[in-house]
Amino acid sequence: MGRDKGGETMSDSLKDMLADLQSAERYDDMGYMATKDINVRLIWLRAALADYTIPVMPPHLQVCSSYKCNYQCRFCGGHGVSDSEHKRLNSKVVMSGERLDAIMAEMWPYAYTWSLASSGEFFCQPNIAEVLRASRQYESRASITTNGSAWNVNSLSELIPNMTSIRVSMVSLIEEAYEFFHRHGNFKRVVNNIRTLVRARQLVYPTRKSATSIMGPILNSTMRELCHRVRVAHGLGVESVGSTSFLLQTDILKRSDPRWGNESGEDFPELWNACRRDAGKLLSDFDMIDQLHRPFDGVDAGYDRLPDDNGLMFPRIMDYVESAPPIESYFDAEKIESDAQEINSRIADGEPDSSNTPEGIQSREESVALLKSVLTRNADKILQDDDSTCRICFRFDLNGNVLPGAEWRPCCISKKRFPIKKDATISSIYNSNAMRTFAEALCHGEIPEECMGCRDLIVIKRSDLVREALAPGLLNPSKEIYDRATKHVTK
Repeated sequence: MGRDKGGETMSDSLKDMLADLQSAERYDDMGYMATKDINVRLIWLRAALADYTIPVMPPHLQVCSSYKCNYQCRFCGGHGVSDSEHKRLNSKVVMSGERLDAIMAEMWPYAYTWSLASSGEFFCQPNIAEVLRASRQYESRASITTNGSAWNVNSLSELIPNMTSIRVSMVSLIEEAYEFFHRHGNFKRVVNNIRTLVRARQLVYPTRKSATSIMGPILNSTMRELCHRVRVAHGLGVESVGSTSFLLQTDILKRSDPRWGNESGEDFPELWNACRRDAGKLLSDFDMIDQLHRPFDGVDAGYDRLPDDNGLMFPRIMDYVESAPPIESYFDAEKIESDAQEINSRIADGEPDSSNTPEGIQSREESVALLKSVLTRNADKILQDDDSTCRICFRFDLNGNVLPGAEWRPCCISKKRFPIKKDATISSIYNSNAMRTFAEALCHGEIPEECMGCRDLIVIKRSDLVREALAPGLLNPSKEIYDRATKHVTK
């Protein structure tokens, strides 16, 4: 940091960045992408300035619009509990079409990505093709978690030009284990669907990466197959392998079978660290993206202390790994190619519609005015030499999670709930006093009991937040500041 003529400590480069952003020239001839970019900068600024009156919106939106699912995964605390509960959820009207339309219309200008049926199967959501098409003018794309079995040529033709990423939930890439945990699942169908998607993306967007991932919860039954999972994913041609969580609902699941109490990977941190280390090396060798949960801090990696196979839901996983056939043997190569070619022929224009519409321009102008006001009002404070730290949760900062009833949750993992009016706007919820207090407490390291132990709490310096908020160009993807962080909250 240097000193100006008045003796204040500040960075000339930071002043230049502030002046450049204040001019807002980078947003000329832009519509909704300007709105999205400015919104994320305001999220960083409100934390760095400790000013939670700055209005913001969640850049990534998950809506629990439907509980319908064509699977009954055993590890699911809803559909997997019983046939009667599965039937009840599939027949329940969770969110009216009018409510969903209102949410999406409000959020699309701000949201880089969105997902529906986040407590069910995306492709079981009614009218999903229409929703996908409607999102295009806002340059807001679907970011999907799916079991991968319900899509077909028609749905992929609508999805591919309107998506940013697709995560296929697979707890195992061993056929026997997959079909045991994913009840009603067909392993061959899913891997052929994935391969069709990958091939169609290659034809439609030959220079763009597929953004297709294999994700899944981490169970002790399947943890040791992690390297095999990477090899299979590489054979499918997907871009990344990741984990969605450790087992979340053991308290519910073990009521029906006590073995579920032995499935949480958090009980064997040294095993996770070993499996994760070896899988991470393999991902690096294959030049694939590593989205696996980070290792446990301060714990050695080792395979010495293993769960008792007899106490697990699916024992002796390595016996199945050793006998697993190559993934290519599952492919119906001729059908994969013909379906991919058909999808390619249906997508006449794969790029999103221009957001430089009168509505998009008005949205940009309003966002630019708000940004300039915040920067002008806080210029001196922004340029202060403040290298203190904030504790921030990327799920809360960057994700809105909309429930169907009269409550809101800060993310898809926390059990924390905020009461709301059933039809409240997202803006009124996200900028409520309760949410502002919650955000401020997180930044000060006051971690709510419901969030204690979460592995997504990250320590970031205020100076880093300021630089991210003022950075040149556009902030996309907005999670990069978290990916660069190395210090996590272990409390």
